[in-house]
Amino acid sequence: MVLHEDEWELHWSDPGGTPQNRVFRGAGGVSLTVHLGVAHAIRNTGTADLIVAGLSPVPFDTADPDAEAATLT
Repeated sequence: MVLHEDEWELHWSDPGGTPQNRVFRGAGGVSLTVHLGVAHAIRNTGTADLIVAGLSPVPFDTADPDAEAATLT
């Protein structure tokens, strides 16, 4: 979930896909669902802070973080 008062960008790419992005403007809240294997990033391009909350159905395991670096821009 992203709570915002100004502009921000969502960047993502399916495995093997072309990077995509979407710009959000103004104030509001956005609920996101990120599927396994989809690279994703949030960039604050506005002047106000963002509040970003991530929820997961399973506990996070630091020994197996299931995260990989990906270039999205």
